[in-house]
Amino acid sequence: MRSNLGSSPIPQWHGSLFEPPFQLEQRTGVTMAETTKLSVEKALEKLRGGDPPKSKNARLDEKIDALDEEMKRMRVQRLRLERHQRKRD
Repeated sequence: MRSNLGSSPIPQWHGSLFEPPFQLEQRTGVTMAETTKLSVEKALEKLRGGDPPKSKNARLDEKIDALDEEMKRMRVQRLRLERHQRKRD
């Protein structure tokens, strides 16, 4: 029985999974993007950086508006349920 080990090329892995990008580029011609890691807090600060800070009154007004909308929605839902109950009686 004869072995075919010499006739077919076996792919060889050269290097490490953790080699620096510049070594990978030299060996393969592939350039990897260099990224920096941000903490979640810093990322949120960057996202919120474009928004001007709101005054306490503005924040309270937004909360009041949201609660008013929720009260309207609940009132409509209550009326719908009451109508449905009257039809069943």
